[in-house]
Amino acid sequence: MVTLNGAYTPASHARRQDAYASVLGDLPPSAAPLDDDFSAAGPSTAAADEAGRSIASDGDSDGDGTEHGAFVPPPGGVGRFGTRWRPARVVNWTKLVAAGGVLVAACVGLMALLDASSPPVGTADTRSVAEAVLASLDRSVSPCTDMYAYACGGWERRTPIPGSRSGTSRGFTVAADRIREQLRALLEADEADAKGSASRRLWVAVRGGSGSHGDDNVDGVDPAASAATASALVKPRKLYAACLAARGDERRRRWGLFGYRHGAGTAAPVDLASPDSPLSRFAAPAAALEAPPAGESAPTVASVAAAAAYFHAHNGGSPFFGLTVDVDAEHPSMYGLYVSQGGLGLPHRDYYLVDDETHTPVRAAYSVLLTQLASAASSAGLLGGGVGKKWGSFEDAAAVAAAVLEVETRLAARTAPPEDLRDPDEWYNVVAVDKLPVVLAMLNAAGVKPPLGTGRQPSTAAAGSSRTAATARQGDSPGSEPDTTPLTKPTAAAPDADSTTGRSVIVDVPAFFDGLTALITEAVAPANATALSALRAYVVLRATRHIAASGAAGAPLYGAIFEMAKVSLGLRSVPPAWESCLGSTTAALGEALGAAYVTTYFPEAARSAATTTAGAVRTAFGTMLANADWMDADTRTAAQAKLEGIRLKVGYKDDLDMYEDVPIAAPGDADVPYPHAANILATYEHEWRKSVARLDDGAPVDKNQWSMLPSEVNAYYDPTRNEIVAPAGILQSPFWSTKFPAALNYGGIGAILGHEISHAFDDSGRKFDVTGALRDWWTPSAAAAFNNRTSCLISQYSSYSPPRLTSFVNGNLTLGENIADAGGLRAAYAAYRAIADASTAASSQPAATARNEVLSAAMSDEQLFFLAYAQTWCAKRTPASVATLLATDPHSPGRFRVQGVLSGYAPFLKAYDCPASSRYAQKPSCPLW
Repeated sequence: MVTLNGAYTPASHARRQDAYASVLGDLPPSAAPLDDDFSAAGPSTAAADEAGRSIASDGDSDGDGTEHGAFVPPPGGVGRFGTRWRPARVVNWTKLVAAGGVLVAACVGLMALLDASSPPVGTADTRSVAEAVLASLDRSVSPCTDMYAYACGGWERRTPIPGSRSGTSRGFTVAADRIREQLRALLEADEADAKGSASRRLWVAVRGGSGSHGDDNVDGVDPAASAATASALVKPRKLYAACLAARGDERRRRWGLFGYRHGAGTAAPVDLASPDSPLSRFAAPAAALEAPPAGESAPTVASVAAAAAYFHAHNGGSPFFGLTVDVDAEHPSMYGLYVSQGGLGLPHRDYYLVDDETHTPVRAAYSVLLTQLASAASSAGLLGGGVGKKWGSFEDAAAVAAAVLEVETRLAARTAPPEDLRDPDEWYNVVAVDKLPVVLAMLNAAGVKPPLGTGRQPSTAAAGSSRTAATARQGDSPGSEPDTTPLTKPTAAAPDADSTTGRSVIVDVPAFFDGLTALITEAVAPANATALSALRAYVVLRATRHIAASGAAGAPLYGAIFEMAKVSLGLRSVPPAWESCLGSTTAALGEALGAAYVTTYFPEAARSAATTTAGAVRTAFGTMLANADWMDADTRTAAQAKLEGIRLKVGYKDDLDMYEDVPIAAPGDADVPYPHAANILATYEHEWRKSVARLDDGAPVDKNQWSMLPSEVNAYYDPTRNEIVAPAGILQSPFWSTKFPAALNYGGIGAILGHEISHAFDDSGRKFDVTGALRDWWTPSAAAAFNNRTSCLISQYSSYSPPRLTSFVNGNLTLGENIADAGGLRAAYAAYRAIADASTAASSQPAATARNEVLSAAMSDEQLFFLAYAQTWCAKRTPASVATLLATDPHSPGRFRVQGVLSGYAPFLKAYDCPASSRYAQKPSCPLW
């Protein structure tokens, strides 16, 4: 998906993005901002996106409550306008083979796992692998009573939550921290520090030259690859250095990034009142918000929206709503323009509308932050008010903050909760753009036009008149083959290319845009200057907060953002400068940095190993579909075809962006007063241009696009492309390693890949066919049986409440992830059993795998498989972040991802010899497959 402005958008509903880390609180600063500014009803897991959408992000890698793919402005201040959707081409895999062939494929998969090299950093010997697993246990707890406590209790006792994060996890945090250090080493590699073979290897890789002894290939580094790495790192190193200069380099050691050695420990001062400050560029568009357009005596709805367009197109916080260029969910061979509810600064509508111990303190802290932002915006001359005034129509900063909070409260009242947006039939509403006056004016001013000839008749009703799914797709018959006839482009009778006539957008919540139009209409009414001044303040403070969160507006404002995060996320300390600047660099130039990462750390053999493992798990899932007696033959046949058509992308895309046309300034550049702010703006505008270009009439869908960076510890399923993406970052310990027994690998990465496959058939993903089109291909009887079985899951998870909290899991919001967890584990277990059984038949050994004698002495292979799955979800979070995630995150807390899946599951009960009276045996199982 391509987000124009970093907003939380419904287009992500059309994709299932499983950023596993987002649930666990381990989203690395490279993907998540310190600021918890939310562009819409749901959280973003900046790098993150799942609040109620059908795109699946399964992990927050940093504990900040945001999620990958959710389009919150990243730490660098970049609202990724162009990087959140993937290449979409359906490539049919080899058809499912007979049972004998399954065993052969499984054995081949195992050998690939054994032969593939693991990343140089993080692989462990047999004993250390066993110690890591066994040290996490709490043997005082019976796994039949509480498998999560048994698997994770030891780890929880000895693992504190870092002060700069709202959560940590045994799996995703470990992997993300390892990658953070690797990326940091790439950015900071200094020849003077290159001592020993490992350092010399990295130095050669980064610099692309020869080692100190003149060898061209130190420790096996390919000179050509070294040169490519050095080239890829030029701009990321500049941006990283400029960020550190802005934040202050607290490490106080000599290093040589472009001669930057001064100011260690002291953040560069920022004069917000200067004409070249990072906020000064907002002065003219801010004034235009209250200025009448040419030929008018007073501002209009269109003039206000047109002025706000600048803030969308130029990294200004994306006021009012979100824009996303993404694959059209009904016609996946085309791009569509998604327009989504947004503009909130708090993570959920209830933070504005509910008074209780969870929401009221956060709202109060937000009011304090808004007051500080108002003071900064006033210093930059952004609030207006005429000669001698600095607060617009208000008396002081506190009054400005109260007015902005009231504007956001009105938006929140029109905002749909995330659970209402899980169903693609609800968020896919085609509306003629000329029926949306605010959207139309903003798009025209920003030079963005929705595509022509979408192949469907847009609604000509007002925004609030949502069409029904049945009306929109009444020509499709359940179980029928999809219509793959290319859509007809406009003929000579079509509207002019510069006209908005005949153009349409896809709206998630039409009622929200009715409310937005009413809000601006009231503000431009005669004698209502205070309301218009409040709208100006709202837009300006969003932009100010957005820049402040990147660290580009100076230390005082960055500190104010942190004070808010202390209350909303439970943070205790500011992240170190290198960590937040690594986040800025990854968010802004992540593909170039990712190219260096995979060249240096990712073994190509891991691609084939992951592909083969996914094939074994998919084969097992096909058997599960075949055995689903509640499905009729027509639906089952179509489901099997969709399963076979799933495309797998592993590691990284081949055409990573090197940002050749993006100017990046180094610290100390005399022509650029504030290099960090200039760099963030340049990278944002680069992504914006790429996205707008995709809306050109007739532009083909980019089939090689990814929604994740190579270094992300995540994976996702995208229903509009019917594909699974597993970046290089997740293909490492503790999820997978050549040193692991097969049970450990299949309980780890096998269950993750199975989870993604299962998303193709969850409550949202099942509504997309093999081509990625949103189409009803289920017979009524199969759909009814599916809904009946999933209602069991809704009830089961809705009964779960985290320890020491009175809130419960939202079973409706988390349904898709709960379905995927259960299906993924069962498919991975079946694939593992096929391997174990084939190995037993071929030899006297229980399994032809990397045996671990220490683990074998401690438990059976069956027990190890389920333990690996449970330890994937070992996590700790601050109480504040747990409360937020219960309301916004489509994933259940880790404890319940274990309990919900394993309760009543016969193979688990047998593996641990659980008596019928035990807790896990008593809980009902809700099998779907």
